[in-house]
Amino acid sequence: MYRPAFNAAVGMARSLDARLTLLYKEPFVDGMFMSPEIYDYIARETSDRKNVADEWLRASLEKGVGADLIFDSEPGNVVDAIISRSHERKSDLILMVSQSDPVSAWIVGSVTRQVIRRADCAVWSVHV
Repeated sequence: MYRPAFNAAVGMARSLDARLTLLYKEPFVDGMFMSPEIYDYIARETSDRKNVADEWLRASLEKGVGADLIFDSEPGNVVDAIISRSHERKSDLILMVSQSDPVSAWIVGSVTRQVIRRADCAVWSVHV
């Protein structure tokens, strides 16, 4: 689902001779209301996202675009992590996907909207 956004980011990075930072932050979920099935779902999702992130890192490098992967599986605030990493790396642009699956939307709300409001650099929102 997010492949179009990834391809857009790689294309832009290549044309600007820029470097990509791929970031995944495990969202914090209040466990008080969760059944064991939800925990299993989150574990599978994390594993799947790690595999995709590794694939995207390899694809970036194969296309001649320098890239780093930050995969943080410790639950926390996703927006804070994105903003913090963008400051640490002195990012000029943050690329966000503007649609998420229903479970992620329920868990974290609209991360893209929050990042757009808080970022002090440009944010490129790609709708998928």
